[in-house]
Amino acid sequence: MTKAEMQKWEYMNFVVHSWPDDGDPYVTYVNGEKVGDPGGMFRHPTHPLLLAYLNEMGNLGWEVASASVMRPRQNNERATMFLLKRPK
Repeated sequence: MTKAEMQKWEYMNFVVHSWPDDGDPYVTYVNGEKVGDPGGMFRHPTHPLLLAYLNEMGNLGWEVASASVMRPRQNNERATMFLLKRPK
């Protein structure tokens, strides 16, 4: 495969937060920008839920390239960063 024939990719990332005693994980940042109107707190109903967001991104041609658990935070909060890609 020549360099001209190589697949080119577009990337995006998003961060998901969750707590062990809370329901579904939800998206809090996309490409470094806050999602919704958290008002300083991440437990806010305007954040998209993880599975709904993944399905929406999949419908737009994105696929998960990797997911990494970030350092645990306060109050047993968990944060995971997802890297998505799609053909350019």
